[in-house]
Amino acid sequence: MAFVELSSEVERLAATFVEEGVSAIDALHLASAVQAEACYFCTTDDRLLRQARRLQLEETEAASLLHLIEEVSHASEG
Repeated sequence: MAFVELSSEVERLAATFVEEGVSAIDALHLASAVQAEACYFCTTDDRLLRQARRLQLEETEAASLLHLIEEVSHASEG
């Protein structure tokens, strides 16, 4: 787990997400995940999930909880 401080880079990235229709608080959460180089951004909010997937983030995959559980289960099997 990583703690991501609010920085100008996180704010800039969040602002680009807001321009794409993501709410400000969700944009900050998403930008923080990207800044932390998280493999996954997990959300149970279907609208946010659609928005995050539409952004096509390079390093961080937007995932539903079910998808993330499946990914972790498959990874632990092999």
